[in-house]
Amino acid sequence: MPEKPSISHLNFLDSIRGFAALFVIASHYVLSYGLPCKDALCDMILTESALHFWWDGYAAVSMFFVLSGFVLTIKFFKDNSTVTINNFNLSEYWIARFFRIWPAYSIVLCLSWWLKSTMPLAYDIRLLPQQEWIFRFWQELLTPLTIIKEVLLIFPSQELTLLPHAWTLSIELLVSFVVPVGVLLVNRSVSWLIALTLFVIIFMGASPFILHFMLGILIAKWHKKITRVLDAHSLWKLYTFVSGIFLYVGRFSWILFINKIFNIEMNDNLIWAFTGLGSTLIIISVLVSTRLKSFLSKPLFVALGKISYSFYLLHFCVLMCVTPWVLSSMNLVEPLALKWFLGLSITIAVTIFFSFFMYKCIEIPGIYLGKYLAKQIVLKNSFNDK
Repeated sequence: MPEKPSISHLNFLDSIRGFAALFVIASHYVLSYGLPCKDALCDMILTESALHFWWDGYAAVSMFFVLSGFVLTIKFFKDNSTVTINNFNLSEYWIARFFRIWPAYSIVLCLSWWLKSTMPLAYDIRLLPQQEWIFRFWQELLTPLTIIKEVLLIFPSQELTLLPHAWTLSIELLVSFVVPVGVLLVNRSVSWLIALTLFVIIFMGASPFILHFMLGILIAKWHKKITRVLDAHSLWKLYTFVSGIFLYVGRFSWILFINKIFNIEMNDNLIWAFTGLGSTLIIISVLVSTRLKSFLSKPLFVALGKISYSFYLLHFCVLMCVTPWVLSSMNLVEPLALKWFLGLSITIAVTIFFSFFMYKCIEIPGIYLGKYLAKQIVLKNSFNDK
């Protein structure tokens, strides 16, 4: 029987991923049922200010990608040795990444197809009617091309039908496959990695989220030096954290203010650069702060982080099928805010419940299988070399 994956000393980073997953589900819930208040002032405060952070799904995705770049590469920078191509077994790495992502995804994709075919999608919900956003999904007939795109998970698109949020998984899978190239480049020269990243984004039209993986790699390379510098200047830790929050929430606060006051439409790639930089500074702040690490290391938060991938995958099924049924059964519940909070709480609770079982029954076996197959290929290649 394969050994159980060891527990990383960076478990507190899982908690960040868990909170990011919560922000994504909150974002989709708000897009589906609106905010818990209807007056203009409340809407403005929760939408056009830093308080938007708890339902800013795109900023949360930025955090996912920066974390992935960091976690995937930290093992190559634990000491000061030079990283070369010999540090990688690419077939082992690629197989492990594929089986980390695809098995759980394929199960939820099949579940979504079954639910789409059998469950009603429209409900009579008083006070919190379903918004137009949610009716964009699970309505169209699935064509063979659509099915192929969603099954293969290699065509990044925000127009996916069954699991619309899976566009992030396409990017995660494809970019993580070339992460070893990033590690080799940054080991030779940081400027090479930055130059190549900017080139493929600006001149080749690649996803701006590649920048987030690059930032994660840079944290992995420099985290020891950064820690030493910030430990020697306590006030800098505060500046780093505040700057990170400022950049992370910028999309719906100061960037929106600049757009309205000066009529300057900021480029989307630049906005994602800001959210990526904000995510980077927040992660650095956690790495150098004993208090933040202690807070994020609480068992409940770590547990949420462990199931965050299943949570991220399953929440849309719950939002489409369970949430509207729950809200329609609470038609007599008032006021609106109470019904809204109950709906969100039940949505999160149901998703966590099923995510726990999916993590145990699908994710962990998938990780074991990927590692087993990867080791078998390594052994086979070693035997053939002899």
